[in-house]
Amino acid sequence: LPVELVVTHPKMDKPDGSSSTGYRYTLGLTLDQGVVEDQTGYRMNEKYEMVEGDWVFEYLFMNKPLMVQRFTTYKP
Repeated sequence: LPVELVVTHPKMDKPDGSSSTGYRYTLGLTLDQGVVEDQTGYRMNEKYEMVEGDWVFEYLFMNKPLMVQRFTTYKP
């Protein structure tokens, strides 16, 4: 099944001068006995990724939300 993952995050200013506020890509998931399963995460490996703010992870099917997870990050 073509399920789209859409991630929105606080603005990140990258070392190359570009910036990012999110990304999206399509997953080819398999339907097994009426269930679709996926796992996702985000690891903050670079200093420029350590930003405070709101994040949203959304799974969409045919442009309709299947699941939405929101959270906020804070600097220690």
